Amino acid sequence: MTDPEDPTGRPTANPPGQAALARRISTHARAMAAMRATLQQETQPPAVRALARRPADEPAIALLDGWAVVADVVSFYTERIAQEGYLRTATELRSVRELTRSLGHELDPGVSAEAELAFTVEEAAGAPPLATVPKGTLVQSVPGQNQTPQVFRTDDDLEAQAAWNAVPAIATDPQPCGAETERLWLTGTALGLRAGGTLLALGPVTAAPASAGSERAWAVLLVTAVTTAPPGHPGWTRLDVHAVGSGTRPETTGAGTSTGTGAAGAGLSVHAFAERTALFGWNAPDAGLLPAAPGTTPCEQPPTDALRIDGDHPRILPGSWLVAQSERTVLPYRVTSVAPSGLACGGLSGRTTLVHVDEASTGSFAARTTVVQAQSTELPATVMPRTCPVATNTVELAATDPPLPPGRTVLLRGTDTATGATTVERAVVLASTVDDTGAVMTVTLDRELDRAYHPDTVTVHGNVVRATHGEPVHQVLGSGDGARTFHRLRTRRGPLTHRRVAAAAEPTSTLEIQVDGAPWSEVPSLATAGPHDPVYVARAQEDGTVEVVFGDGLHGARLPTGTENITADYRVGTGTDGDLASGQLALPLNRPLGIATVTNPAATHGWARPADLGDARVDTPTRIRTLGRVVSVADHEDFARAFAGIGAARAETVHNGSRPTVVVTATGEDAAPVDDNLLTALAAALADIRDPGAPLLVLPADTQWYGVRVEVRLDPGADWFTVRQHVTEALRQEFAAGRRPFGPPVTDSAVLTVVRAVPGVTACTLPRLLRLDTDHDPLPPDTAAEQALGPAPARWEDGGVRPARLLGLVAGGSDIRRMTT
Repeated sequence: MTDPEDPTGRPTANPPGQAALARRISTHARAMAAMRATLQQETQPPAVRALARRPADEPAIALLDGWAVVADVVSFYTERIAQEGYLRTATELRSVRELTRSLGHELDPGVSAEAELAFTVEEAAGAPPLATVPKGTLVQSVPGQNQTPQVFRTDDDLEAQAAWNAVPAIATDPQPCGAETERLWLTGTALGLRAGGTLLALGPVTAAPASAGSERAWAVLLVTAVTTAPPGHPGWTRLDVHAVGSGTRPETTGAGTSTGTGAAGAGLSVHAFAERTALFGWNAPDAGLLPAAPGTTPCEQPPTDALRIDGDHPRILPGSWLVAQSERTVLPYRVTSVAPSGLACGGLSGRTTLVHVDEASTGSFAARTTVVQAQSTELPATVMPRTCPVATNTVELAATDPPLPPGRTVLLRGTDTATGATTVERAVVLASTVDDTGAVMTVTLDRELDRAYHPDTVTVHGNVVRATHGEPVHQVLGSGDGARTFHRLRTRRGPLTHRRVAAAAEPTSTLEIQVDGAPWSEVPSLATAGPHDPVYVARAQEDGTVEVVFGDGLHGARLPTGTENITADYRVGTGTDGDLASGQLALPLNRPLGIATVTNPAATHGWARPADLGDARVDTPTRIRTLGRVVSVADHEDFARAFAGIGAARAETVHNGSRPTVVVTATGEDAAPVDDNLLTALAAALADIRDPGAPLLVLPADTQWYGVRVEVRLDPGADWFTVRQHVTEALRQEFAAGRRPFGPPVTDSAVLTVVRAVPGVTACTLPRLLRLDTDHDPLPPDTAAEQALGPAPARWEDGGVRPARLLGLVAGGSDIRRMTT
């Protein structure tokens, strides 16, 4: 609307919901035209009306031009100033900061990052096994591209043990010996084994009868396949075998041969045979078919503890093993003595070898049907790789002395069986026990592991302490003057570090002020302070520094007069500056005695960037709506959204079959996964200002990842690679998980609108939305395409509460192709 009395014709009212106010009532041209029009009005004297027709160089007209310039400038800045008086239209962060302060709040200052540091104690000969890492130890990062070094400070004392530096998980199991044996693992590759060979395995009795200590399990194995390690791997050979016989036999020892109880094979010995032969008489003619000849004598049977082997076999040695195998019987024997001889009987004559063995059970073997495997060689047996993943709260580790104590914080690092990515999880030891052998330590953790890990990749770091981002600074702020009211002093560096404290809705400042050596306390406002209260107010500035304001003697005590008697201790560094990859924190600035190295096995976490203009517009009304208490479901959502470090939140009521539960689903900054500590802090802060009788669950959001495939047609003058890059970026800006958390469904038509709006695109096919299980999966074929994908609220599903689900276009998931027709 316009004012009919206003000659400029400019609007004097603004409709609601505008992004900018229209408050500029005039411009130079409009003001000049309006003043000339006023001179030409009929009510003016003729001489005045004549001035309106004078040229611009007329002094009177020049004076009007000067006032038009004044009107232009004043109206311009009046409009700019008016914009800064409203939250929606303000363009300066300081304006929003002042608006927020007028409501008794401060903009979110950000939260410093946290890291778990793993220290390595010196293991050199003569070095003490114990080292102390004091609280306040500083560790600096190795900066990456376009980064600056960042300093982290340990929050607690740490008693570190060399034995806990990096404890490997038990990645092997003893190889079974018996009818269930299907594979054997050997050390080395040039073993000369091939399919069809026969092996003898000897191992401990797995069941534990009373005689287990004096018996050994045995298995005669037929090799069906031989697999050797690929190049670049430690030498090993894996045999696929089939057991043709098994059982137990008395424990025996003999000169020249190992019993197979070495540590490498965990009690298992494997023997290969170089010779396959038969018993004497295997080819004798049937006595019933030949006429009896004078002087023919029947063949004398050997003793029951001996085998008469056909031919001369000088390589069969005492102490070696042989296997006798007939149609129904398979038995292993230990050779005790060997005697070469000859024999003539049953129509045959020739050299024989009488082999005495350690058991008197050879009489069951008939000469015609028995095969003897002899001339044994022991193979280098090893342990079997463990195939069961590490996936529960119980982990078997190599035993340490001393064992990991209860309450110890540890980091478990390993390769995820699902994705192949190296992942680190933090846990606390509940209990640890060492088995009777002293080799295996079973550790029980305080929670189930989030992922399953390959056992041979798992390492547990036991010398772990938490550290937070922020370089310590000591500064003399200035000198006190008792004659001044509301004395203001400013820190030299910024931004100030703020830390998250459990059950606190807002992060806590690290600023500490001392006046004449005595600490003063920070308060949110001096209005409620008494005349003698040693308090101050800290106000963040746009350059990251902090202005410290003291009282006037009525509202807060005045500063005492002195020279450089006001000092400050604080830390600088916050937000994304502390976002570091694993391994970057590696430079101890004050290395404790006995410490060799330090690192962060996992990336830093828990940081939150300071509020920018967009955050401030959203967070300020959100904080006001809750009024410091949480009653409705919407209050839960508002409080969670304004919580430092939370990027987006959604709250709803879910009925679990017996009573309703308020479920708050949260994401981190830019829809990143939420740190467990952040979720715990949010739940504690909510519990402190809500009805404790109503059930509450705070859960991390699920993400439904998806990809997009689309073909585009280009303008004839457009560059294909440039357009493809612009289309990919446009899709990322619109559909990445952090852009529209818990937003509306994603449809193929919405994607088409975004693609078609990219300059250089003249046409495109209907996009295909491809659902993915993880953000590492490749895009499936078009047959799996869907027309729409929708988020899901928190719900009761499969006997439990499931969090809300948001949609996210996976990084690199835009398959942009060129139309061929």
